[in-house]
Amino acid sequence: MSKIRQARKGIGAAVSALAVVVSLAFVGYELRQNTAAVRAAAIQELSAQSVDFLTAWSTDEVLPGLLLRTSQGATPEAFTPEENQRLTLAYLTALRAYEARFIQVQLGVLNEDIFESMAGSSVFYERPWLRARWGELFETSLGPEFAAYFTDRFVNE
Repeated sequence: MSKIRQARKGIGAAVSALAVVVSLAFVGYELRQNTAAVRAAAIQELSAQSVDFLTAWSTDEVLPGLLLRTSQGATPEAFTPEENQRLTLAYLTALRAYEARFIQVQLGVLNEDIFESMAGSSVFYERPWLRARWGELFETSLGPEFAAYFTDRFVNE
């Protein structure tokens, strides 16, 4: 083979290798862009969900008063069965949203800082009413990993 042919083959191989590197760099860039878009969409959805919760709860005629009583230390015995049911549904709604954020951290969609900032006030979850009902109603209604996390963080303090 002539030296010119060998040089052309060498140049062709170098150009091919460069094209592969450029293609891989582009794919990496696209993946980063997609990851950022997925995170932004997740954060937007979680924010919208929080606004919906707060709007529903703040416009409810009864729930704010029940939650105020729980914040003052009231336990399940201080409520009627209907009031306890209403609180159970409100807390289950909040806990499901919290669990969704927890799972998104596990999947790598959200980072820990965003999770902590969107988790809500820990005071809401540290109430005696929730602690009293935790094992009976909530712990088994949620995923085991989240239930263990929540139990360690809020119930067994």
